[in-house]
Amino acid sequence: MTEITSDLGEEVTEFTVDDTLVRRNEHYYLMRLVDPTPGPPHFDSPTAEEARFRPRWAANLLEAEMGLTYDSERNFVRRASSTTSHKP
Repeated sequence: MTEITSDLGEEVTEFTVDDTLVRRNEHYYLMRLVDPTPGPPHFDSPTAEEARFRPRWAANLLEAEMGLTYDSERNFVRRASSTTSHKP
């Protein structure tokens, strides 16, 4: 189980799949693991868009940033780093 610690904002992302432009709003949150026991998936059906994705866990934000492919995603990790560095 996770807990949201910060709302990092949203971004419109565009990419092409099979010659079709896909445009979606992505919302990013900083979360922390509060219970490492895995639970069942939480999507409506096996064909739901969420079913295509699997969580990837990182020990810290630097490891998370290094494991990402897209600059836009890395920017949100940097935003998370900035958010956490200002907390007591």
